[in-house]
Amino acid sequence: IDRSTRLVQQLLTFSKLTKRKTDDERSRVNVSDIINKVVDSHKITQEKRNINVCLNIDVTEPVEMETHGEHLAILFDNLYSNSINHTPQGGTISLSLTLVNNQLTFVVEDSGLGVEESEFARLVVPFQKSKDGRLKGTGLGLAICNRIVALHDGQLILSKSLEFKGLAVRAHLFVNASVCTYR
Repeated sequence: IDRSTRLVQQLLTFSKLTKRKTDDERSRVNVSDIINKVVDSHKITQEKRNINVCLNIDVTEPVEMETHGEHLAILFDNLYSNSINHTPQGGTISLSLTLVNNQLTFVVEDSGLGVEESEFARLVVPFQKSKDGRLKGTGLGLAICNRIVALHDGQLILSKSLEFKGLAVRAHLFVNASVCTYR
């Protein structure tokens, strides 16, 4: 039931995002709060599996910006839950957030098995998973993330984590610097 519910939620989210041309429905959101809520929502699984989480937010003050908060929550949640699902018992996940001028970068790295470089482009296509079939899920999570990042005129980049040897996913989002403030 949980897997079916997740599939239906992701199908609805992907459908809504596919129809959306811009990220116009904006409100003032605190990006750090969204990340902290996402991490807290997975705390039981993280603790049960003894996963070490390193949270690196490279800003001195909380970041507030005009954007679609629900989209950012979905982006962060999909990337973080993917990382938890693919990190072994006792593994490590690193989450980082940086803001330089008008580019917000969110990076998730894990100590899982990773993905072959030849698979990176395939994983952001809807309903596509790795060819070897070892990745769980619907094949929609990274496609949804890719669409959210595109709505922010950004780029989703997959690579091998140099530090943890698993997967590293970088979401570069461009934000309106005139409405991005530190609180």
